[in-house]
Amino acid sequence: MKTDDFLRINFDTALKIHTTTDKLGYSADYARLFTYIYFKLKDNDDNYEYFEKDNKIEIDVLQFLMNGKKLNFGPKVDKYFKSIQTLPQTLSKLDHDLRQDLGMEIRIKSELMNRYRLHTDSTYRKKVMEIYKTKIVPSMKNQKKAA
Repeated sequence: MKTDDFLRINFDTALKIHTTTDKLGYSADYARLFTYIYFKLKDNDDNYEYFEKDNKIEIDVLQFLMNGKKLNFGPKVDKYFKSIQTLPQTLSKLDHDLRQDLGMEIRIKSELMNRYRLHTDSTYRKKVMEIYKTKIVPSMKNQKKAA
């Protein structure tokens, strides 16, 4: 698939998820989380059990991005992380500066926290996945039929 096609298809899908989520009265935070769920499922053969597994690496990476938790994947992999070690501080500084100077907020931190919670809080995950399966997916299928 060409890059342009890949971007167009994925952007269109994300837009449909956001539109569907909004029509159903859910927040933009949910829309971003449902988009994350959609693409994770797509990468994992639509296997909903992906979210039930212990995704330690994913959780560690989310913790790293949120608060700089040290990643320890061994010497072969560690050398690749040297260039991104300052990423959590950069995100925090950007968030702080935008809020202080321009009154803006970036949603990266909240999005990362929602993803982390999806992976670590089984009650929250069950609630979100139920909404995704019973409301978002059927509504998107109806959009495809109508198109």
